Amino acid sequence: MDDDQWVAPDMCRVSAARVEQLRVWLEQIIHRRFELDAWEMERQVLRDAQRGRRRNQPLQDRA
Repeated sequence: MDDDQWVAPDMCRVSAARVEQLRVWLEQIIHRRFELDAWEMERQVLRDAQRGRRRNQPLQDRA
């Protein structure tokens, strides 16, 4: 593999090491985003459950 790669014919050259570094960085971001999405969904479920409990407590107290 050539040490330098053309990004596009009318653009500058980028080293292969830099291309690899960016590829790894993007993979980490994508993987982290999936983790954050799952974590946020779990937080939302817990938040909804807490709101539901607070909303239903006055009715339970009256029963």
